Amino acid sequence: MAVQQSVHLNQYEVFLRQIYLNVPIRLCVVDPAGGVPGLLSATDSTKAQVIAKESVLIERGTGTLTSVGAYNPLIFKWETPDVTITMTATTSVEFYQLFTLVGGSANKPRSLTPSAINTSTNVITLASHGLSNGDSIMIVPEAGATLPSPLSGTAIYQAFGITSGTFQISADGLTAVDLSTTGTGIFYLKYANGMLATILEQRSSDGSSPVLISLPAGQSKEYKLKLRFSQA
Repeated sequence: MAVQQSVHLNQYEVFLRQIYLNVPIRLCVVDPAGGVPGLLSATDSTKAQVIAKESVLIERGTGTLTSVGAYNPLIFKWETPDVTITMTATTSVEFYQLFTLVGGSANKPRSLTPSAINTSTNVITLASHGLSNGDSIMIVPEAGATLPSPLSGTAIYQAFGITSGTFQISADGLTAVDLSTTGTGIFYLKYANGMLATILEQRSSDGSSPVLISLPAGQSKEYKLKLRFSQA
């Protein structure tokens, strides 16, 4: 039994080294506003549901796991060292919730308008978009806006046909989505690479209610996160 457990724990260490070690961990803010995107609910558990509600006001924070840590037999969990991530607001932002992505882009969402959409070529113009072919992306409407047809604000697509200032959207990585309309209002390119790891909520000391965090422009807030993995 001890030998089997040792092998099992070694597999955990291999897993952590392959998946997490020295890979950027992105800390992202959830928009607390009502409607769309809106605050995360108990049913928002998939990566698409969570990224769709990411705030457009603040850059993602970045940290790195530099050690895989060790197994803690007292709590039957593999514990990693703290990952320190600092978030800096370029404009005032308020939030209750955050989430982490292992890997992926550091970019905050980028705004798009109908004038960026070319329905003849299915090309979207956006300077310095930071995309590569095959990147996972979402196009999410602001409240009251309409996406270019046939895009869905709850779907994860792939970046396609990349140039330095343009991109296309693909559902299968092989062909571009045929955009039949340019949409209305403002919608956002959201970067969806990486693996959804955790959803965090700041709560009162007794845990009964969420606490609003206010981060004025130019100020920073540091978070220390710990990843834990249960023994199967």
